[in-house]
Amino acid sequence: MSIINIILTIYIWALSMMIIYFLMAIARFYEKKSKQRSYHQLFIPPMFLFSLATLRYLLIAPTITGDFLGDGLRFIGGVILLGVGLYVLKLMIGERR
Repeated sequence: MSIINIILTIYIWALSMMIIYFLMAIARFYEKKSKQRSYHQLFIPPMFLFSLATLRYLLIAPTITGDFLGDGLRFIGGVILLGVGLYVLKLMIGERR
């Protein structure tokens, strides 16, 4: 893997982690202020899965796609992140009546 691929992989991973952490902090803040359970801890498994996928691509795969395990880890992390994000969104904006 070229040095540019390594740098870009780490850069994208770091940006993703910052965004997910920011979303987790928003959910935690909302939970403290509204006294409604937001399950902000559920943002941690996608961070872990994305980190494992990044390590997999840095150590094994030649590019950022094409590895079944790395892609699977990212897919599972994305599905969990989507579910938690939608739950927090519905919790924060409420239901229309």
